[in-house]
Amino acid sequence: MNNNSHNNSCPQQTEANCSAKIPVSLVTTIKPKFLSKRLCLDNGTVKKSGGGALFKGQVEIVHLDGLEGFQKFLPTLGTDQALVYGLPTISPARIVTKEDYARRKEPNDMITRTKEHFGWNDGPGILMLDYDPQTGTPSLSREELASILREVIPGLSDVQMLWWASASASSFITNTETKEQLAGQKGQRLYIPVKDASDIPRAGEAIIEYLWAAGHGHFDVSKAGSLLSRTVFDSSVWQSNRLDFAAGAICVPPLEQNRGAPKKIDGTIRVADTQTLIPNPSSD
Repeated sequence: MNNNSHNNSCPQQTEANCSAKIPVSLVTTIKPKFLSKRLCLDNGTVKKSGGGALFKGQVEIVHLDGLEGFQKFLPTLGTDQALVYGLPTISPARIVTKEDYARRKEPNDMITRTKEHFGWNDGPGILMLDYDPQTGTPSLSREELASILREVIPGLSDVQMLWWASASASSFITNTETKEQLAGQKGQRLYIPVKDASDIPRAGEAIIEYLWAAGHGHFDVSKAGSLLSRTVFDSSVWQSNRLDFAAGAICVPPLEQNRGAPKKIDGTIRVADTQTLIPNPSSD
């Protein structure tokens, strides 16, 4: 049993329609002041800076009322906050660097943002799917993205999901002075409530295999000339300590970001049993 286990799982006979309390980790930065990227206008071009680094902060576990609670919670995030879908070994806790943690002789009220201090819950959690369009190709629509996932994994056809445009991809940026939209829809997220979050790494790998088998994989070439395996969803995000920068970008006027509200994708199954609905691919 994982130390982060929460006894929120659904009774067997009602799990398909259960709206379980879903624990997620809310991270608030102290240093730097913001986690979101900063966008400004430079000679008519949107420039990005900052974002992503966390040297000192705080984390606490928050329990949300199913997908509906998560849907309401996402827009409340500040630009100094991010989410982690693994859970910390202690909550609330201060987050420091590994060097600072060692220098302070590993105090009981501090942790590092490493797999040593974040683990997957044995109960409910959130499976996050991160999509960025392939370079040189138009972005998929929300409907197309969900359709591809459900086509390659029929078990997810009746599962409720949440969709939102990615903040880190600088989607839906407008110049408020000229009313010109400088960036439309780019990256996107799909969020799926799952029965057993500890199965997320396996389920994620299975999703990638199914996508490749259905012809949705490709290779990019790195600057060093090596081949980088790519598919519809980013395969690197299913780590218990990974930050999801779900809050909006910091926009310097006249720039403005309007992603709208997270949108639910309907389904009759409210909490997915990934071990059943996303089985390991066969050799075929």
